[in-house]
Amino acid sequence: MKKTILLLLIIAVGLPAAIAQKFSFDFDAKATDYTSIGKRKLAVELLEEDGRAISKFTRNKEDYPKGVENYQKYVKSYNENMKNLMPKFWKLNTTIEFKTPKEVKKLIEARDKDYVILQAKEVGGGEEFITRFDGTAISLILFRAEKSGTIDYKIMLPYSSSRNDQCNTTPDFTFTIQAAAANIEYMMEKKTTATFPDFMETKAIANCKDLKDKTLLIEPDVLSPKADKKTIKEYYDKKFEVLKKDLSLVNNAVETQDPAMCYVVLIPYSTYQNPFASEPRTYVLCYKLIVNAADGKIMNYMEGKAKNGDDVSLLQEKDFKQLNSCDK
Repeated sequence: MKKTILLLLIIAVGLPAAIAQKFSFDFDAKATDYTSIGKRKLAVELLEEDGRAISKFTRNKEDYPKGVENYQKYVKSYNENMKNLMPKFWKLNTTIEFKTPKEVKKLIEARDKDYVILQAKEVGGGEEFITRFDGTAISLILFRAEKSGTIDYKIMLPYSSSRNDQCNTTPDFTFTIQAAAANIEYMMEKKTTATFPDFMETKAIANCKDLKDKTLLIEPDVLSPKADKKTIKEYYDKKFEVLKKDLSLVNNAVETQDPAMCYVVLIPYSTYQNPFASEPRTYVLCYKLIVNAADGKIMNYMEGKAKNGDDVSLLQEKDFKQLNSCDK
């Protein structure tokens, strides 16, 4: 009887979701290292379609009916965006070269001290190749070619699996490059180490007051079903617009660097397993960032915390309450 009562009490309070894996933002470089790292040539590793990934999607077609199609689309999108955006927004290295995985491997094997490498790595899945299966996320890591076992900087690409095609958008890539560049620049200026979450919090506190002058663009795939327009208006007295599936308004705001607009980016930081699900499944928890379209500055953020099996990485009612009060 006592055990039954205890169980009911636990359920009533709400069981926290079981954390499966926390994604690390840690790196080995010191703030003073970036001056010498910046004098090197930057080799940006492009993605190639991996037969092992395609085979895995084919075997799991029931769970991922568009797996191969979305994977191929992602590889193409990643390469196009990195080629277009790195020269525009990356500030640390003057010379940027785009290389295949085989070319990067040669630099590492030669321990070439003329290069620092930027590489995409999947976390949460355990595969050497990118799958973007449930419970995985993609990190961008920076490391010197002769020190491939160490990391000089790390940031996570925005989480995109809630979208139908599961692809990162151009604003996703733009923010990631802008944020990484600004984070490194901040460390060089302050002469102190700051992981992305540290940097994110610092900037959110400093920039929150400027939200009142901007229109918040909200794509439907980052919005909880419970947070409709009526609910948002109830809690958020600033300007906002809930978009339809067409994301051209966000794309245009970022491309034109519109200072009147801001948008939402989901940055993964952990996984969790829903203890109430009939079938076990691993989900991704995200920081929910509000980003200035003009320059990628972080205006505010909310931390998605798992409780009672809810997917709280999407914008909730309480998030709009927090956003509304941040500048007061």
